Amino acid sequence: MRDYPVKRGFPTDYEGVKAKISQLGYEVKTEGDLIVTSIPGISRIEIKPDKKKLLVNTGDYDSGADKLSVIKEYNDFIEKLTGYSAKERKKLMTKD
Repeated sequence: MRDYPVKRGFPTDYEGVKAKISQLGYEVKTEGDLIVTSIPGISRIEIKPDKKKLLVNTGDYDSGADKLSVIKEYNDFIEKLTGYSAKERKKLMTKD
């Protein structure tokens, strides 16, 4: 699982994250303590809210999908959940 930091003001609680995903127009399911959704190109994304971050695990990529567009869609999805762009997330990860 990858962990993504969340900006202040973005939901990090279970119900808040579920509501945010629904607002974005994606179908949301729950399995135990996981929030499960999918985006075009990725059939399963598992999200577990954890204090000031989100733990995210991705499932299989659709074989027929354009990989660059799938990555862009995924990065946009994570940005809308966390408030950090891919560039900002990379900078936070490389920061000591």
